[in-house]
Amino acid sequence: MASNVSGIGKVAESVELGTREVRELLSLFLKPSITQLGLFGGDWLKSQRETQLAKTLAKAKAKLNAGELTINPVPLKLLKPIVEDCSLEEDEDMIERWANLLAAAACGDPVLPTYVRLLAELTPNEAQLLDSLQLLQQEPANPRRGQFGGIPLGKVRAKTDLNPVEFRRIIINLIHLGLVFRILGTMTLLPSTIPKPFTDEDPIGMTLAANDFLTVCSRPPAAAQNLGDAQKPGLHGDYQGC
Repeated sequence: MASNVSGIGKVAESVELGTREVRELLSLFLKPSITQLGLFGGDWLKSQRETQLAKTLAKAKAKLNAGELTINPVPLKLLKPIVEDCSLEEDEDMIERWANLLAAAACGDPVLPTYVRLLAELTPNEAQLLDSLQLLQQEPANPRRGQFGGIPLGKVRAKTDLNPVEFRRIIINLIHLGLVFRILGTMTLLPSTIPKPFTDEDPIGMTLAANDFLTVCSRPPAAAQNLGDAQKPGLHGDYQGC
C-alpha cells in the first residue's frame, strides 16, 4: 500500500511540475496584462472566450433591434461554429463582422456554413483588402466594368498600407481561399496555378461567392437586405469566376 501511495505522489508531483512549466512557457506568449492578473491556460482562455462571445452576441442583438428584425433560432450547424470561432477573435473590426454574420443568420438571411469557415480564416488585413477590392469594382469610373477583366493589383495595393511582400502573400491566400481570381489576358487562373510573378498591372477580381460572403458579413442585415442585385458589386457584366 505504501508503495502505491508513493507512486501516486510521484505522479502528482510530476503533473504539478509539468503544469508549472507549461504556465511559465505560456506566460511568454500572453499579453502582460493577462500575466499580471494571473490568468493562465484554461482560466485565461475561458475568460477571454466568454468576454468576446458576449460582445459579439450583444452587437448582433443591437444590429437586429436597430433594423427592427425578429431574432429567430439559428440552426446548430451554423450556431456552434460561429460561437466557437467568434469567441477567439480579438480584432474589433472582425468582431463587427462576426456580429453581422450572426445577425444575418438569426433573421433568416442565406448564411452558408462556408461563410463561417472563411471568416474564421481571414485576418483583419485580408478582410479590409476585400472591402477595398469590392469598392473598386463598384466604382462607375472603373474602365474594366462590363469587360473580361478586373482591377490592377497596383490600384488595389494603393488602397492599403501593406508592403509589397505582405500584400502578395495576402493575395495568394485569398486566391487559394477562392475569394479572389487573377486574370492573364483572356485566361482566368485557378487557385492552384500561379504561373508568373505578380505585377502591378495584373488584374484581379472577386468571385461571386466572395461578393455574397462579404455582403453578409460586412454590413448589418437590414443594409444587406436593401442591397439589390443591381447595386451589388461585380454583377455588371464582369467575369466573376465561381
